[in-house]
Amino acid sequence: MDDGKAYINLEAALARLRGNEAVFKSLLRKYAERDDFERLSSDLAKSDVDAAAKTVHTIKGAAGNLSLDEVYKLAVQAEALFKGRLPYEESVGELLEAQRETLNRIDSYAGRKG
Repeated sequence: MDDGKAYINLEAALARLRGNEAVFKSLLRKYAERDDFERLSSDLAKSDVDAAAKTVHTIKGAAGNLSLDEVYKLAVQAEALFKGRLPYEESVGELLEAQRETLNRIDSYAGRKG
């Protein structure tokens, strides 16, 4: 599916890693194994907005470092909503959907196994 969104910004990521695609694929596989999104769901189920804000901050950092642009962009938006105590449900839904699509693209590009 090509919806025009930059889920994995390959050019930026490889520039950051000096073209080392093997390292990038390894980092993507590690990202795919993280439990940040499960933790976010748990935080929200407990109505712990402060914990959710911290979790989204962690997601933002990981996605930014790996040039996972769509997840990063939506994490930035969600974090601002949490910090401002504004309605966040739609933003988090978009973030979760972007994460699902990003994981699909990671599977296609890097696989889940070396």
